[in-house]
Amino acid sequence: MPRDRTRIGWIDYILMGVGSVLAAYSAGMSISEPSISWFFVRLILVGTAVSCAVRALMPRSPVVKLDGFLYAAAAICAVAFSAQLNAMLPQGGFPRQLMAASWLGWMLVLGSFVTWRDATLLFQAIPSIALFGLVGCYDTFRDVTFAFFGFLMCLATLFARAHSREMLRLAAESGYFNRGELPGRSQEELEPNDALMDRIKSGPWRWVAGPEWALASALVIVLLSLLGAPVLRESVQGVAGLVQVTQPQIRSNRPAFTTRTASSEDVAIGRGPNTTLSNAQLFAVRTEGPRYLRTMIMDTYTGRGWRSSLTPEMFSEGNVTSATIDQIKEPKEVGFELVPLRPTRVLPTPGEVLYWADTNLVRPRIEGVWQASSESVNTEYRGSSIISSDESKGTEAVKNLPPFLKGTQGTASVHPDVVRLAREASARGRTDIEKARLIKREIESRAKYNLNAQRTPDNQDPVRYFLFDGQEGYCDLFASSMVVMARSVGIPARYVQGYLPDPDTVDQQGRLIVVDKDYHAWAELFIKDVGWVIFDATEGALQVEGGERGAASDTTLWYQRDWFRRLLDGLMLCAVVVGGYFAYRFYLQSRPANPQKAQLDSAFVTYSRLLERASGRRRQISQTPDEFLEASRGALNGTYQSAKDLNRKFVRAMYSPEGVDDATVAEIRADLRNLQQMLKKEQPAGKA
Repeated sequence: MPRDRTRIGWIDYILMGVGSVLAAYSAGMSISEPSISWFFVRLILVGTAVSCAVRALMPRSPVVKLDGFLYAAAAICAVAFSAQLNAMLPQGGFPRQLMAASWLGWMLVLGSFVTWRDATLLFQAIPSIALFGLVGCYDTFRDVTFAFFGFLMCLATLFARAHSREMLRLAAESGYFNRGELPGRSQEELEPNDALMDRIKSGPWRWVAGPEWALASALVIVLLSLLGAPVLRESVQGVAGLVQVTQPQIRSNRPAFTTRTASSEDVAIGRGPNTTLSNAQLFAVRTEGPRYLRTMIMDTYTGRGWRSSLTPEMFSEGNVTSATIDQIKEPKEVGFELVPLRPTRVLPTPGEVLYWADTNLVRPRIEGVWQASSESVNTEYRGSSIISSDESKGTEAVKNLPPFLKGTQGTASVHPDVVRLAREASARGRTDIEKARLIKREIESRAKYNLNAQRTPDNQDPVRYFLFDGQEGYCDLFASSMVVMARSVGIPARYVQGYLPDPDTVDQQGRLIVVDKDYHAWAELFIKDVGWVIFDATEGALQVEGGERGAASDTTLWYQRDWFRRLLDGLMLCAVVVGGYFAYRFYLQSRPANPQKAQLDSAFVTYSRLLERASGRRRQISQTPDEFLEASRGALNGTYQSAKDLNRKFVRAMYSPEGVDDATVAEIRADLRNLQQMLKKEQPAGKA
């Protein structure tokens, strides 16, 4: 069956799908979460394949005309249920300050299932452009320029194709050329030949010149952006400080049990089931001494979570490290090697970092630990740390702290019930270290470790609720309880997050392999002569079956389980197979069903142009071949009869119900060449 050039084809869906995928992929990569990127990519490709199938199998169904209403409903759902949809994304989805990226991504996903006409197909560009705007604003994904260029190419080509289809419809409706009659149909299809496309380009719709102009204009836009950006940046530098843009938290290997609030320095605790940890390998580490590897240090309890008063300057100048090392009576220097196995800037380190082998590779973080200067994989970071050679020698806490460590003594936000419990539990302790151990045992006996524990009610202090009411939780609540209870009896303490790798998980080189589910939280108490001492209140606590440490991957939500990802991969494979089938069908349809008819049309275009050049006038849309011949008669002179005979053959061949054969086409083309020669001979000298 001949192809109707006024209808959407598989190429249009490829362009729309690729453009949407580039936008959604960039959004996920802007927060260093490839899992979010690929989650969106899979769903968008499946949705695009579904829309392509619906359009191919039901081109005249009334349902197709409802795509606008369905798309609007999808967009409303993406916004109205943004929190629930964001929670369905891997790794907890986007942080709160980037919630717009989540619902824009879901708009692309849901919309891809109902793009059945040009209007909805092109509307997918709106959320895509918005996503690129967000990613470009935060400037955290270096390859976004290339992704945006690819998106522009797809959008420009798609727009040009949609515009051509609209012009074809208008041209046919105006009578510029006739619609071909197909068996059993009443002139519903356009005549499928390229000669008509060439002809329409030279008529009133001559600006419809295909996608070339659109591609060129997109290239110009990108070049202007690249060249003009430095000039614009310099021009507005003086007023740039007036506009504050919150930088998103770049989350590499983010712990599932923490939740960033609107402030990038806050870590909330007790936020609900921890079900997103996995066995993904993150680092290879070689070290001796403690296996606790820090990634974040917090010293201020807010009543809902933790915040850091430490600054990168305190660490880069060595203040915090020096204050700790000065307290260690018998320091021991240990070397360590750290190799990231996936893109990250987080650098988990043991003990107090004394120095790095290459200071150009690292820089201090605001939370008081270290990060890589740039994301990389398999880069070796080597350094040296200081630890206490014998932590058992410490008995009393450090009381006289420097100003920058005063935050580790704060108790202003600690609930009175927690303070009272700490004092009662430690009453029998004669030294600070004995009091700390008694507090640790009290926490272990009161609460059970459970990764599936429900979130703390919003109107409750999470530590108080954990110790007195819920009495179930995971390491963030155990560690927080240990810190605030130690402070309640005068022992400086801080909240620390990082990794506690399994000592039996090693590679062939003997290095510890740190996996995602090794993420952990613990308390560190500042003890005289030994420095910061680790107190992990989860060690002696009972564990709820199914909620033990390391069991989180077994209770992953259904949309984050491996079987769901495999299902999406299977759907993608089916989409590729179905897409290939329809592509083959469209290819067969695009081939001329009647090559003789296509040759005849091409010859008639040449004939019309000969008459136009000879007469100096353009053929009007409303003129039939006979009418145009008569209008050109005065300029033809001795060639009029030959032109008239050829015109009669054209009319008979084009409008005969019997069609046209090779012999007729050959005869017409021979007569056309003769007419062309005759017109050249009669052309006045000097006429171009």
